Amino acid sequence: MSLDIDALTVAISELEDAISDAISNYENLLEDTVTETDFLRTLQTDSLRLVVDLKTVKASRAAAVEARRQSAAHAVSSRLGLEPDATISEILDAIPAGLDRSLGGLTVRLLDVVGNLRRANERNRTIATSGIHLTSNLISALAPESIPVVAYSGAGGLVSGGRRPIIEYTG
Repeated sequence: MSLDIDALTVAISELEDAISDAISNYENLLEDTVTETDFLRTLQTDSLRLVVDLKTVKASRAAAVEARRQSAAHAVSSRLGLEPDATISEILDAIPAGLDRSLGGLTVRLLDVVGNLRRANERNRTIATSGIHLTSNLISALAPESIPVVAYSGAGGLVSGGRRPIIEYTG
């Protein structure tokens, strides 16, 4: 198979553009995730709701950008005679010297920002889960059956629910 260098160069450029867009999109999501962390820690629920809605929109955009990146990677793979699902490492190994202008560096940046985003989301999940457990425990502690009964009835009398009061006032 003869290699069409011009078509390959265009395909590589399109892949680099798609990866750059993905990096930008994930960096924006990462910024929102850091803001989300602050709102989770300070219990700013209204602000938290807004940033979660914003992240949802950006995540949809990320899916579209990722589809574009995959399509561009398939095009480069095809031009190089590789399998359509070739990894970026396989693509980089197959690209003739001099044509890999910035693909390797962009790939490292993409992996870095995606890793940071994953860690930030895991941190927020942990914070939110802790908040859910705390809230659940608080709700349980405030349930009527959990609150000690203080009654002002006669000595040894039972109060509602057949429970004995912990303090009795017989005055």
